[in-house]
Amino acid sequence: ELQLFQLNDRYVLMSLLGKGGFSEVWKAYDIQDLKEVAVKIHQLDPRWSESKKDNYTKHVSREYEIHKDVRHPRIVALFDVFEIDNNSFA
Repeated sequence: ELQLFQLNDRYVLMSLLGKGGFSEVWKAYDIQDLKEVAVKIHQLDPRWSESKKDNYTKHVSREYEIHKDVRHPRIVALFDVFEIDNNSFA
């Protein structure tokens, strides 16, 4: 049986596209805007110190701040940022 996961009451995860050290990228469907999207899920390692978690989160937040206003035909657009749980965000 196929089990679908929905994030942020909006994104239905369809298939894993890629995985790195601290993140995964999923092909997903946006049920609000009715289109396919990519969702990058960042996972903080629970074994990390609070300082390391804070540094990683600040680094990703800076990337999001830069990326949110970038519009270019060869660069994927950033539409949304949200928390999944205490150690995960997208």
